[in-house]
Amino acid sequence: MQLNRTRTALYLLCISRAGLRSGVHLIEFIEDWQQVVAAQGGSVGIERYCRLTRKYSRRTAYSRLALFRKTFPQAGPDGTPEALMGPLLDRLAVELDQNDER
Repeated sequence: MQLNRTRTALYLLCISRAGLRSGVHLIEFIEDWQQVVAAQGGSVGIERYCRLTRKYSRRTAYSRLALFRKTFPQAGPDGTPEALMGPLLDRLAVELDQNDER
């Protein structure tokens, strides 16, 4: 249940920051990145991600990464979805729990 609520919060955040169409593209990219990381059992960079994903062409992967970095500048100029997911999901889970207590 907690994971679903956190995932919903992430979806809403992506859409509110990037707009509906770009937000949906961003959500798909973040989820695909996480699947590649899980399948590899560790961190991946953009070049490795491009080799491993079957969802996007190299050009599209770089375009989605640029969208991610524009939407989440706090991840830094070299940020990837992997760097954001752990802290973001933890923070969103805490925020959701606090809202439930109110």
